[in-house]
Amino acid sequence: MLKEKSAAAGLSANAWLMAQLEINRPVLHREEKTWEAIRFMDEAGREINTITRDLNSGYGTAD
Repeated sequence: MLKEKSAAAGLSANAWLMAQLEINRPVLHREEKTWEAIRFMDEAGREINTITRDLNSGYGTAD
């Protein structure tokens, strides 16, 4: 089916698939575990930013 559709469109199989992804993006359903991971990463990012701001402002030493 891939070969038929890509040939009908005059594209290579890869080019046809890439074109289809631009048109028909899959929708990702966010499950609770996914949201938990996103919240964890957001919190970790905020903590890293806080530490970086402190170091950039002269708080602490290289040790």
